[in-house]
Amino acid sequence: MSENKKDGTEEIIKDSVLKVVKGSEAVAAQAVDSAASVLKFGLEKADDLSAKAGDILLNTARRTVNAGVIVGSDVREATEKMVRGTIEVASKIGGDLKEAAGSAMKKKAPPVKPKEEPKSG
Repeated sequence: MSENKKDGTEEIIKDSVLKVVKGSEAVAAQAVDSAASVLKFGLEKADDLSAKAGDILLNTARRTVNAGVIVGSDVREATEKMVRGTIEVASKIGGDLKEAAGSAMKKKAPPVKPKEEPKSG
């Protein structure tokens, strides 16, 4: 083979290898850029999800507190009604007892003496 043909073939091979290397570098750079974009997008979405999860937990806590306030208010109201009812009934019973005692005093009924038990022995 002549020296010129050999040099030409070597140049073609070098050019081809350089093109392949440059092409590989471009593909690698694009892959790195794509991976960086995916990671950045993933981190942004993770932040969004974290914020949403925080909002959900906060709203759940608020609803729990509100439900507790409502239940507490209902229990308080029911307790107040029961206490008022008890006081009214006790007052009525007290009035009835007072009235009965007053009637008994007006009649001046003789006091009831306890029966004496026969003494044994």
